[in-house]
Amino acid sequence: MKQQSGVLSGVRVLDLTRVLAGPYCGMMLADFGADVIKIELPGKGDDSRANAPQINGESAYFMNLNRNKRGMTLNLKSEEGRQIFLDLVRDSDVVLENYRPGVMEKLGLGYEDLRKVNPAIIYGAVSGFGHTGPYSKRAGYDIIGQAMSGLMSTTGWPDTPPTRTGTAIADVVGGNELRHWRACRLRQPPENRCRRKSGYCAGRLDGLVAGNYQHYLP
Repeated sequence: MKQQSGVLSGVRVLDLTRVLAGPYCGMMLADFGADVIKIELPGKGDDSRANAPQINGESAYFMNLNRNKRGMTLNLKSEEGRQIFLDLVRDSDVVLENYRPGVMEKLGLGYEDLRKVNPAIIYGAVSGFGHTGPYSKRAGYDIIGQAMSGLMSTTGWPDTPPTRTGTAIADVVGGNELRHWRACRLRQPPENRCRRKSGYCAGRLDGLVAGNYQHYLP
């Protein structure tokens, strides 16, 4: 695949994310010219490959969110797969993941592990509730973020219960927040990234609360 030119040309991103929030972030980085490598589980791939509509045997949903990316499969639970990933990290700028908090650390591929092979690596994670706090280990889905943020109370009709928005807005907001932060960190020279930790977790709930309640601020 011929790589696009753009403001992020020359930037390499390893995209371990699945479904929507993370892939949306990687998609936007790729649209701006980054070399995004989508890494999927062998034999299964991203769950969204099964989403409708299917065109010529491929999911249009998946194709849209993973456009302009290169792709490969890798078993991160195997020692060989883990070593291949670390070799890729040495020559990359960004790692994106949206596993439940703690999974990458169990694999020996958490932020502190990756910094050992590439001190300037920028590590971005998106989850339901962030990586700290009492809810951090919980799985997070779009509808949970919409309900807990209060967004569903602003949709629907006065005489109906709270209503989920038609689009998965919590996932989109989480991915968009992560993309903004990634771009800001990429503006810093690598030596500055080494001196300061370049890890960030975007939470679906955090983003929706910030966006929803700005309407009530003076």
